[in-house]
Amino acid sequence: KYFPVLSAYENIFRSAIPLREEESKEWSSMSSYIDLEKNVLMASERYIIAGQLDENGGRIYNQEEINALYQIIELCKESNVRPILVTAPCLSEYTDAVRQIAPDFEKEFYGLLEEIVNRTGVEYYDYSYDERFAHHYELFMDGDHLNKDGAKKFVRILIQDIYE
Repeated sequence: KYFPVLSAYENIFRSAIPLREEESKEWSSMSSYIDLEKNVLMASERYIIAGQLDENGGRIYNQEEINALYQIIELCKESNVRPILVTAPCLSEYTDAVRQIAPDFEKEFYGLLEEIVNRTGVEYYDYSYDERFAHHYELFMDGDHLNKDGAKKFVRILIQDIYE
């Protein structure tokens, strides 16, 4: 329900990443070809604001999803799988828009992550402000989603960081 890729087993990459070019034109597109300012404002409002705040402006947490994350971490550990939490890279325009729209979001987000990491002992890798990506429009299909080239670069970096 929450992370269907967990049940994909040997088809995990096919589940997470389109393997054929024709499966998704966006997968090869570049953020430089879209109205990036409009895109990041809409995306940040959709992910950070819309339906995420109560009537007093306080952040609403979906405890069911947080509990599911704890269960996934526990399932990984029981299966001798090393769970790692990762925040993927974003363009600087996206992170700037999030800061502008919801100045308190990062403090709350990182506070929640710190609680999860401390409680479970999992590792956390944060690439949201990574300079190897933050200003490289050719690596993104929009403000917060890597394209094929960006995903390949990110996976190489992530694997290297995990092994180090």
